[in-house]
Amino acid sequence: MKKFALLLSLLLMLVFIGSPVYARKLMQDNNDVKTELTSLKVVVSDELKEKVKETGSLMLSLGVIPGALYGGPIEGAFWGVDLNALAGPAINLRYLEKEVAKYAQSHERNDKNSFFKVKPATTRFLRISTYGYDVEAGTFLTGGLRNETADPVILAYFDRPCTVKGEISSEQGIFIHQFSIPKAGLYHLVQLSDGQIYRIKPFKTVEQLEVVVH
Repeated sequence: MKKFALLLSLLLMLVFIGSPVYARKLMQDNNDVKTELTSLKVVVSDELKEKVKETGSLMLSLGVIPGALYGGPIEGAFWGVDLNALAGPAINLRYLEKEVAKYAQSHERNDKNSFFKVKPATTRFLRISTYGYDVEAGTFLTGGLRNETADPVILAYFDRPCTVKGEISSEQGIFIHQFSIPKAGLYHLVQLSDGQIYRIKPFKTVEQLEVVVH
């Protein structure tokens, strides 16, 4: 858990902006898109376990970061996933892809996103931000996604085939972005480590998607 939280600190770089509006349909039930639910395993830090057990008020808050892979979400575009759902938490990624596509923009080359290049330059893309949210307290919690082998995962949408290239160094190591997107859609960008070298690799699906909240 500690290693994951340390790596996530660089990968997420999240700064919350605005307030979420949760549609109670969330991601579980949607007739607009063929149902394709991805189950979520929820990993909660020890200090939150008892509180969540008592209140049952934990949610995953999703936002969009247009034209970027790092930074904070824009206002007015938020979705929620009930992490205490009786049938088990799940997310409809096809529905999410349809919802976020309209927010995709060309590369926003700010101080957090200028180290990589996207070709073609006309590519429109976005990253989906993730937070834990305590509904009862009305407070946000550090939240992130990882795969079955505990590698950090971010969700990102690209509107066409493209390549992403660039690298950035930090105290944790070197993070290399050098991957190709074969077609438009929502992707799991997985951070794979080799010592202090971290490579970002895209996958359409992962065997197990876990939500970590602390």
